[in-house]
Amino acid sequence: MRVTNKMLSNNFLSDMNTNLQNLQTIQKQMSTGKLFSKPSDDPFSVARSMQLHTNINTNTMYNANIKDTINWLDTTDTALKQTGDVFQRVRELLVGSGNGTYSPSEKQKIKDEINQRVSQLSQILNTNFDGKYIFGGTRGTVKPTDVLNPFTSKIDTSTLPSEVSVSGVFTGTETTNYTFDTDFTSNPPTLTLARKISTDGGDTWSIATHDSPYNLTKDADGKGYYATVDDMKIYLNGNTSGNGYTFTVNVANHIGNTKLVYANKDGSSLNPAGTQDEKNQFAMIGTGLQTEVSQGVTMKYNVGANEVLSFKNDKNADDDVMQLFQRITNHLDGKNADGTDPTATDPNPTTQLSGKDLKDLDSAISNLLTLRSQVGAKQNRMESAQTQNTDMNASLTEIMSKTEDIDITQKTMEYATAQTVYLASLQTSAKVILPTLMDYLR
Repeated sequence: MRVTNKMLSNNFLSDMNTNLQNLQTIQKQMSTGKLFSKPSDDPFSVARSMQLHTNINTNTMYNANIKDTINWLDTTDTALKQTGDVFQRVRELLVGSGNGTYSPSEKQKIKDEINQRVSQLSQILNTNFDGKYIFGGTRGTVKPTDVLNPFTSKIDTSTLPSEVSVSGVFTGTETTNYTFDTDFTSNPPTLTLARKISTDGGDTWSIATHDSPYNLTKDADGKGYYATVDDMKIYLNGNTSGNGYTFTVNVANHIGNTKLVYANKDGSSLNPAGTQDEKNQFAMIGTGLQTEVSQGVTMKYNVGANEVLSFKNDKNADDDVMQLFQRITNHLDGKNADGTDPTATDPNPTTQLSGKDLKDLDSAISNLLTLRSQVGAKQNRMESAQTQNTDMNASLTEIMSKTEDIDITQKTMEYATAQTVYLASLQTSAKVILPTLMDYLR
């Protein structure tokens, strides 16, 4: 085959272009530090690199979840420790109050401190972390517990009939009677009880709820009239006194003690056995929060307020700290567990303090220790998962670097070789494509 100068020129230009492309590729790799910049450069390596990036980003997300969960568990453990301190202090007070030589004033001081501990317990159970109540379950934006504090109460005299007068203001925790002096001797009129309450010692007053008129009913023995207000625990009793009647309003003892309750989303008390909405809210407080720590692996990391407050009593029956603290304060008042006056056949309230109440509190403390051990185990698991994910990320990063990063030494040698080839091709072309007469004429 005859080889012409045109063929030599075309071959040279093609080879020169190839050499320049090789040189450009190596230059780009050296400037970016990557073996490829688009999928067409190396489809297999690009696909593998994308998968590695996805795995690393996912692991980074898992590590963020683990870090937040560790902080949450640390906060939970601190709160449970503080709860244990409250329980231990109440236990110390119970041991002392069981002493039969304690005077009523000394027991009153013990009860006052327990009331403060109840408020402290509610504050602990309402601990907030990152905008969520840690003991609130899936209802984390609403505080799980609240307290009903002792208040001052009086009758609004503007609501009474003109022939009725009233005296007395209820303050604190002891039962106090309001006395109504009446002059009517015929059928009495409807009596409206509008009760006002104050939580600041009487500086400000507000109308109590559930106020409505109550008709006085004649006693079966014909000696007087009475009305019963069950939902407010107020009893109006009448007995003949001269030409008129004397009516007494009795304020139930139990409203004077600080009471721990579950909090409703509207700020009122939540009754776990109340309406369906209240039942749902209570269930949400006890619902576990889940976090994903690795692919397909989730873990419950929270503790609900009901888990902290619930325990098995000395008869292995379900009980809770809310009811236990009410029983304790009632016993300190010299009452039965339900707040009623003891009879000759009822257990001695003082004996109950150092007996059943103390046993129940020990059960509550035991339940709390179980929860703390579970939280500690979860903390250890989270720390292990964090170490595992960190090591996995390091391995994936190393594999990704080998997949897409250049070996700078190797590429430097390849660049020098490509540059030498390019210069050699230029020198070769000078000998292969010789000058012609036309080159001189130009």
